[in-house]
Amino acid sequence: MTSTRNSACPSCGTPTLPEGARFCPSCGTLLAGAIPKGALSPEDELHPVTVMFPDVVGSIALGARLPPEEVKALVGECVSAMARAVEDHGGFVQAYQGDGICAVFGIPAAHEDDPERAARAALRILEVVGAYAHDVQATWGISSFNVRIGIDTGPAVVGTLGASDPQVSALGDATNTAARLQGAAEPGEIVMGQSTAARLSDRFVLREVGPFALKGKAEPVRAFRVVGERRESSPRSLLPLVGRDQERKELSRVLADLASGRGQVVSIIGEAGIGKSRLLAELHAMTGPDLTWLEGRCLSYGGELTYWPFIEILRGWLEVTEGEAEVAVRLRLKAKLTSLLGPRTPEVLPYLGRLLSVKLDPEVEERVRYLPPEALAEQIHQAYRMWVEALAAPHPLILAIEDLHWADPSTRALAEALVAATEHAPLLLACAYRAEPDSEAWKFRLR
Repeated sequence: MTSTRNSACPSCGTPTLPEGARFCPSCGTLLAGAIPKGALSPEDELHPVTVMFPDVVGSIALGARLPPEEVKALVGECVSAMARAVEDHGGFVQAYQGDGICAVFGIPAAHEDDPERAARAALRILEVVGAYAHDVQATWGISSFNVRIGIDTGPAVVGTLGASDPQVSALGDATNTAARLQGAAEPGEIVMGQSTAARLSDRFVLREVGPFALKGKAEPVRAFRVVGERRESSPRSLLPLVGRDQERKELSRVLADLASGRGQVVSIIGEAGIGKSRLLAELHAMTGPDLTWLEGRCLSYGGELTYWPFIEILRGWLEVTEGEAEVAVRLRLKAKLTSLLGPRTPEVLPYLGRLLSVKLDPEVEERVRYLPPEALAEQIHQAYRMWVEALAAPHPLILAIEDLHWADPSTRALAEALVAATEHAPLLLACAYRAEPDSEAWKFRLR
């Protein structure tokens, strides 16, 4: 029998808590006396973190139809898949709590894009749990299986807790707020606090759903639902570019050359915060209606994200977002490629389909299934280049890639393959990256 402590959680009011628990199993709040004096190491310090609480809902309905051990196996498998999504996006699973997890982005090391990592992991979790929900409904007719996700960002004390088995932990108000926002979310929703939303409004479509009166909070908390990834069809409104007249003149010259049919590569190199993204945005704002602009961005974390900026570019052309139904992506890809390439479509479709992770017709899939990795990469390069050249034929094309210093070797290799296309097609490959000699971007620069 599990022993319990008599005191209730001071934040959510959970009446009985497991003996020796450091965190409330319902809301994640650090419990009084959970950190004995001297338990935190001398290196503990304040870090900005983003905390995410995904929690599966609908397991009670499953319990009415299945034996307990089968419910445990199914929910456990789903929770493990959620944890993998967190880890694929560079997050850290701090705790497993019932049908959910507490994930932290920013420990053991903080990153400038931790809030975005959390948001993308959350979208991936919606996709993963959605697949389980489809199977649950098809098999047992239960429609309530889903997930709710809460996210918040704020300072936390990051350090190690425990003596026999020390664990890295982040202790702060963001943990409690993320847990309570999860409780306020509807099934299938991602709800985040204002501090997180302020960092993501330029990359994700957000809708305000608060304020919420949360336990442990003196004032109502503003909250925002993540609708999806933002797709800009036109340049954002920009403040005047001050002190960059020379750079702007150079960009104007590049665009004039492109309009006359001369392709080229432009690199914008500088340290973080120097204005690389702003110059790319200025270039976008300067493009006319006869130029096609597509953009992608390298991400700072690993996982199965090879070719990521080129996948984003392809999705931008298709006007689909991450997590969109596979059947919609597949049909749109086939239709648009057929319109663009006509009888040459079969030379390209299998490989662009592989990039987008969509299942194509069996005879199409057969063309790529048994290719060794090197041969598959070469075919992807050729297919992508064929698509880009066809797209640039009627109107000049700009492919903009941000943060190329975070590129993986596959992305750098594809970028290099496209350089050859600039020699005879009106294609501008515009790349922004930091001056980091050990990065893949620097290898690209020295090519």
